[in-house]
Amino acid sequence: MNKILNGFISAISFFTVIPFKGSYEINYYTVLFISAVGIITGAIAGIIFYLISNYSSLIAAAFSISFILLIYGFNHLDALADFGDSLMARGNAEKRQQVIKDRYTGSGGFGLVFVIYLMSVALLSYFHGYYGFLAIIYAEVSSRFIMVFSLYKTKAFGSGLGKTFTSIISDNKIIIIINFLPVLIISIFDVYYIGFFIVF
Repeated sequence: MNKILNGFISAISFFTVIPFKGSYEINYYTVLFISAVGIITGAIAGIIFYLISNYSSLIAAAFSISFILLIYGFNHLDALADFGDSLMARGNAEKRQQVIKDRYTGSGGFGLVFVIYLMSVALLSYFHGYYGFLAIIYAEVSSRFIMVFSLYKTKAFGSGLGKTFTSIISDNKIIIIINFLPVLIISIFDVYYIGFFIVF
């Protein structure tokens, strides 16, 4: 039981800037709770949206999405920028991988971050109150699960954290199933929006 609880606390400590005194070590128990972290971050961002949307859904969307970027310490934003740079890179797959690994952010990275952020705010501003709250939670949970699922049956192309995550997840169906459970639980609240949340 202690290993499971420590894994949950460590997942929060590793993936967010929430000051939990967990370990930053990535292991089997930490990876089990990647999707569960999305419930916490999504719920907080959802509350922000719910409270502000009474005045303006657009401002609520901007604040809640900005909060999500902040609570993750801009780590996912950095990864998105790297991906944007690789899309704009000319050359073969090896050249694109080198672009992802370098320390610099080019116009492709800045451009993709701007486009994704703008679209996210615009799409979220469509919702109001309770449904916006649910949309944020579902988006957070499903995006965590998709990250886990994308590493199943794959191989890392380099060293570092990506290789660590891949080595734990790639051949483990139990991790995939447990990380899918939060997605299934949130889906029960409003099935009508599942398609939109997955796209979002």
